[in-house]
Amino acid sequence: MRQRGAVLIAIIFVAMLIGIGFFKLHQSTQFEELEFIKEGEEEIFINTRKSGAKLIQEFYLSRWGKYYVLEQDKITEWDASGNLCGEIGSTGQGPGEFTGIIGMGVNEEKIFINDQGRKIIIYSRKGEFLRQFPLDTFLAGNFAASNDDEIIGVTLSSTESGKIGQITGLDAKGRIKYFLQEPKDHGLWTLRFSKEGGVAGGIINPENLPAFIICPAGNGVWLAHNSQYFIRFYDYSGNLVRTIEGPPFSRETTPDISSQRTRNDVHRRNPAPLFSALILDESNRLYVITTSRKRRKQKIYIADIYSEEGNYLLSAKCQAKPKLINNGFLYFISEDREGWPVIKRIKIKNYHEILSRRPTGIHKN
Repeated sequence: MRQRGAVLIAIIFVAMLIGIGFFKLHQSTQFEELEFIKEGEEEIFINTRKSGAKLIQEFYLSRWGKYYVLEQDKITEWDASGNLCGEIGSTGQGPGEFTGIIGMGVNEEKIFINDQGRKIIIYSRKGEFLRQFPLDTFLAGNFAASNDDEIIGVTLSSTESGKIGQITGLDAKGRIKYFLQEPKDHGLWTLRFSKEGGVAGGIINPENLPAFIICPAGNGVWLAHNSQYFIRFYDYSGNLVRTIEGPPFSRETTPDISSQRTRNDVHRRNPAPLFSALILDESNRLYVITTSRKRRKQKIYIADIYSEEGNYLLSAKCQAKPKLINNGFLYFISEDREGWPVIKRIKIKNYHEILSRRPTGIHKN
């Protein structure tokens, strides 16, 4: 019996050594962080002085190659060389006109404008007005639009205890089709906000406040709430297709704020979010952009990069928050010397390393 006990202890000890060795190997070989190396100097790609813009709210690339800048009260269209092509729609009360743009989306052939959260206006890729429809409920900011004109976005509704913000599917006439969670629930896709002044997720600023983040991706959409590292891909029928859970490694500087989401209310004072954006490149790789961190008085952003299937590839550091990553260029919002808002871009010298990277096996579905 003593010999058996000694053998058992030896086996356990060896297993512990193997386990320790495995985790060391896993951490040292599976995770890799590099830095986007720029080739040449940054350049101004879009100069909004041409359109008289004083503020850039959002920046988009359509699937037909045109760029769209959401400004204070209009949407301007730009070509692949950064030349101004014109505007989409106009202000007013008539058909095809809007009173206040708070978000937009595109599918394969159409442009969708969110007019004050109460109406969707649809234009062709040539900017021609097609149709419009009222919304059953308030639609906050940006959203994803399917090729059948269905929408996934963040909606807000009022209750006796306060407002509810939730991920909602709308049909092609603006009617509520489904909730990813029942409105009475509080969980990953539903948040309650107190009457005392809670902050509505997804409306203000995902860099500094709790917010839903929506990233359209062809036949579905990547969804996340920036207070938790749970990123999920749904089709437009609301079916869960794939999941990314937890960061690819443990960052000592990453605040643990997941416990804050167990409360029924979201208040103004919240810890810093885990990430601020989800971006797809031309090959449908997903970039999870962290919130900024200061290193030697300089802001640093880290992009955790995943394959289309949701498998971890690598992480990369960048010194500006990207709004778009496409064909070897990183685009971001900045200002020129006179203070005009501009879209700048940087050519990424080592972009081929990302293109050739194979999944590590982390976050397999």
